[in-house]
Amino acid sequence: MLQRLSLLPLQSLAKTSGFVLRRPRKLSLEAFVQSILLSLSHPAYSFQSWAAQLSALQAGLFSKQALHRRCNRRLLAFLQLSLASLLGNFTRPSCPSQLFEHFGRVLLQDSTALALHPRLARCFPACGNQHQAKLASLKIQAIYELRSQSWLHFQLGALTDNDQKASGLILSQLQPADLVIRDPRLCSLKSLAPDCSSRSLFLESLPQRFCFL
Repeated sequence: MLQRLSLLPLQSLAKTSGFVLRRPRKLSLEAFVQSILLSLSHPAYSFQSWAAQLSALQAGLFSKQALHRRCNRRLLAFLQLSLASLLGNFTRPSCPSQLFEHFGRVLLQDSTALALHPRLARCFPACGNQHQAKLASLKIQAIYELRSQSWLHFQLGALTDNDQKASGLILSQLQPADLVIRDPRLCSLKSLAPDCSSRSLFLESLPQRFCFL
């Protein structure tokens, strides 16, 4: 994990996102990002456990109240830029620029899930276990533009939400000459063309707008 984080220009990303205005004296950005990943790997995490993890990593006390104050839109922008930069490090060696030169943009759409505390089951329900206990999980739908290495869309929902319900999210992001790459479970002709007339028009223009792999 530390090796991957060392590849990221965290100071530059933090300033670009507005998360920090000057080099922080009491907060190590490397330890901060690492503590987020470690805390989320535990089934029952909290601001208190996160603060304890961060304090241990940077050998300096950091309170849960201070962490709570930093949880804002600037932190979200910083994490999005960091994730995009990390993905870019993976894709640059294996995706030569000429591979997609015939497309304006390359949109990747996919989802992932994260287990939450059972107390959040009412807001983010998941399937119950063998004891019929209520579980909670968060599903994140995301659209990523590969060539510019930027996030276009994030959407939070419950694990019980069917992926086909998110198939139409791509429509608001499309531009001419876009290439869309996504899992077949996200394909739904019904969402792409809500009625017969628009479906006919849409299928005729399909090769010029985007295609599925």
